[in-house]
Amino acid sequence: MTQNREAFYRGKRSELNVMLALQRLRSKGLITGFTFNDKPGIDCIIEFGNKKRMLLQIKSSAQGRQQHKRRYPDIPCIAVKKSRSETPTESELEELSQEIYSLIKGEA
Repeated sequence: MTQNREAFYRGKRSELNVMLALQRLRSKGLITGFTFNDKPGIDCIIEFGNKKRMLLQIKSSAQGRQQHKRRYPDIPCIAVKKSRSETPTESELEELSQEIYSLIKGEA
């Protein structure tokens, strides 16, 4: 597999893991909804509280997160750790959910 294709799939897997974490947060009533979108610097819009929204960029590496912070310092970014398997474990999803929720609390 070429390096570009590998990076593409790693990115898609990171987005899927974030979607699973966001579904968990929504089921707990901690967010009201989310929408994925593919604009420069923004992968996801998270809705919470009384019509509040937070933009989020999803990266699959710490290096990607650092590059994002330089280009878009006002848009929060999360670097998703590589899972040991195709699907994340319950503990990995819980950790990711908590990390996302921490970003949301910082925006509230």
